[in-house]
Amino acid sequence: MSSLPNHPGPDHGRYRPRRTFDDEMRARRLHARFACDLQAAVWAEDSRAPLASGRIIDISLGGALLSCPAQLQKGRTYRFQLSWNNARVSLAGEVIRVAGDGQGNRYGISFSAASRTQDVLKSIIESLRARPAKPPIPEDKLRWYWGT
Repeated sequence: MSSLPNHPGPDHGRYRPRRTFDDEMRARRLHARFACDLQAAVWAEDSRAPLASGRIIDISLGGALLSCPAQLQKGRTYRFQLSWNNARVSLAGEVIRVAGDGQGNRYGISFSAASRTQDVLKSIIESLRARPAKPPIPEDKLRWYWGT
């Protein structure tokens, strides 16, 4: 080893980028996620009234990302009532990840593997998949933006 304080170590100076948390999550995910904006009411399993309302930001066959101002507990199972195709759909899911500052909380939800739940999720995802892509930005607006 060199006596230099910033010696690169046994990699002999080769740069190896660190994997970030997002990289790790993408590598571990079993299902593709689809961006969406679905209103969701959050219910405790034994509750007769919703605890809070929030928005599902993205969804997959295995789970979803929920934005919600309420404080949900990691490891606890909740019911999520979504508005979908003019109907209310209720899905059970466990909070497996929590991020936020108390006002804009985001929760990673893992849905139950029950066949009915999977059928509902497949229906939602197929509809999201079939949505037309956003139209391209007109060339004249691009020129204005880039100043060309």
